[in-house]
Amino acid sequence: ALVLLAGAGLMIRSLMALSRTDPGFQPRGILTFSLAVPPSQAISTDDGTRAYLREVDHQIKSVPGVRAVSLSGAAIPLTGNDDEQLFWLSSEPKPANANDMHWSLLYIVEPDYLQTMRIPLLRGRWFTDADRQDTPHVVVIDEDLAHQFFGNTDPIGKVINLTNPDNVQATVVGVVGHVMQWGLDNDAGFPLRAQSYTSFLQLSKDSLASTSGFATDIVIRADNPDTVFPDIQSALRRMNAQQVAYGPETMDQFIAESLAARRFSMLLLGAFAALAL
Repeated sequence: ALVLLAGAGLMIRSLMALSRTDPGFQPRGILTFSLAVPPSQAISTDDGTRAYLREVDHQIKSVPGVRAVSLSGAAIPLTGNDDEQLFWLSSEPKPANANDMHWSLLYIVEPDYLQTMRIPLLRGRWFTDADRQDTPHVVVIDEDLAHQFFGNTDPIGKVINLTNPDNVQATVVGVVGHVMQWGLDNDAGFPLRAQSYTSFLQLSKDSLASTSGFATDIVIRADNPDTVFPDIQSALRRMNAQQVAYGPETMDQFIAESLAARRFSMLLLGAFAALAL
């Protein structure tokens, strides 16, 4: 009984410590969901696609209680959804093949993403509406990538060659804090931790949409993320009855799911300890 009680106590303490772990952003108040848009004349051109995406943002922001919104492509922290960026530094010769390139987690976002997620900006700047397809490409990196590839050198102003989703040369304009992509309990154990952010506004139309339309994830910050989704669906249906918003989940739910296995083990061990006692 003593051994079981000690084990249960240690697991409870471990779970409580994990629940207080800083994931690198403020999860409370965040809702994520997906949006699928069918092909139409409205998204048949570069300007049309971007105007459509701006209207999506406008419609969601008009919902009472929504504080910030951003499209979010590729990776979303803690959700298990991820994509990778292949790159090499401008000071290096172009690698012969993809296996010789550097890797980072890729986040494709909008200017309001920083406000939505509340990730700390450590140096430089974030994306703005002035970063468009017809302006020089920029990239924001996290502190892990900055330390790994630039050491003690200031990475602001350095140029890196990106391969995904468009092959471009991009200037580093900002450094943000690292966010936990792989979960509160095992993020530090994953070999791929470096992170890079590119702007939706600078993508080509081929990267934004295709003949089958386009799909994207969306993250919002709201006063009541558990109840606001039906109002968002209604707003998006008024804009276009054929587009579909689906799969809502709060960031608190993602965190709870990532700790579910530990919580189950704690309850099981606690039950045996109580029976033994």
